[in-house]
Amino acid sequence: MLVTFEVIYGDGWWSASAHAPGNAIYTQGKSIGELIDNILEATSLHYTEELGA
Repeated sequence: MLVTFEVIYGDGWWSASAHAPGNAIYTQGKSIGELIDNILEATSLHYTEELGA
């Protein structure tokens, strides 16, 4: 499955959003590294059942 995020920088924050089946995934971070970590965490939480299968 491919999940594509739109990444935006504004007001000192990086934010990312994706429209995933069932609902949207949204996260943010102060640095691009923190944003990437948060994207990985938010995506794994969203797909917990699929990853466990």
